[in-house]
Formats: sequence, structure tokens, C-alpha cells
Amino acid sequence: MDSLTDWEETKTILQDLEELYQQNQDAERVGECIQLRDSITATYSEATDSVQDLIRNFSKEVDVLKQKAEELAGQPSSNPEIEELKSKIKQCEERYTEQQHHEKDIEAEVEALEKKMESLQLEQEELEKKAAASVPLMQHLLSLYANITKIKWDFSSESVAGVVSDAEGKGVVRQFDYSLENHTSFELANNIWDVISLP
Repeated sequence: MDSLTDWEETKTILQDLEELYQQNQDAERVGECIQLRDSITATYSEATDSVQDLIRNFSKEVDVLKQKAEELAGQPSSNPEIEELKSKIKQCEERYTEQQHHEKDIEAEVEALEKKMESLQLEQEELEKKAAASVPLMQHLLSLYANITKIKWDFSSESVAGVVSDAEGKGVVRQFDYSLENHTSFELANNIWDVISLP
């Protein structure tokens, strides 16, 4: 293989690596799943507490009004206070029924959200499996890249830096350190390729 073919293969591997590292859709989907789960849990808890409190209050109000109605039962039926009390009882019973229907609607909505959350969790698991499956491929590509180029990168440096070992395994090392500000990506690639190609 000549150096141009080696460079093209290396360049292709680097482009594939760059594209792979730039993809963050999986992490975003996982974050959305977690946020949706937390939101559903909070909404369900608030809605359940609120509806149950309303139903308890209406039940107490109906009981109090029924007790008043029983106390006034001995009075003539034309008594306006009795009519007003009957009207209030009817209104309370209607509100109570309405709240029971509202609770059922909330339960149906929560059930739908829970199903959606389960679906998203399954999707999250699939994404995690895909991510886990891509790790060996990434390791293989990095290993291949390291074997082809014989480069050991200095990731602690703020510039493009590292060492190149001798291709014949003699242990000869050439260091390089290029500033990102003073070189274009094309110049960096050519300079590094020149270091790799030195006899």
C-alpha cells in the first residue's frame, strides 16, 4: 500500500469517528425519557391528591347537608330553608359525580402516559443496546487507526500533540506539537502525515 492509499484510509476512519462522536441523539432521547417519566409521576401524584381531596370535601359537605335536611324534615315542606337545602344537596351531588368522572379521565390520561413511558423505556433500552454494540466497533477502529499511524496522542495538550513510534518497531519516537491557531485542519493533517511518513 502506498502512502496516499494509507492516508485516504486514515482520513476515512477519522471522518467516521468524528461523525460517530458528533451524534448525540441517543443521549437526548434518554434524557427526554427520564424527563417524561418524572413529569408523569409528578402529574399523577398531584392529580390524584387533588381529586381525592375534592371528593372527600364534597362527601363531607353532602353529609352535613343531609344531616341538616333530616333535622328540618319535621317542618312543613313549603319551608324555603328546606328547598334551599335540597337545592344545595343536589348541587353537591352533581359536583361529586362530576369530580368522580374527572378522576376517571385523569386515570385514563395517566394510563396512556404510562404506556407511552413504557414504550420510551423500551426505546431507551434499544438505544443503549445499540450504543453498547457500537463500542467494540469503535475500539476496533481506534486500534486499527493506532496500528496504521503508530500515533500516541497527548490528550492533555491544548494543541495537536503526540508521538509517533517507528513502523519497524525499533522504538524510535518522533514527537509533534502543532498549534490549532496557527494551522488549518488541512495543514495539520499534512504535517502529521509527514511525521508518520518520515523514515
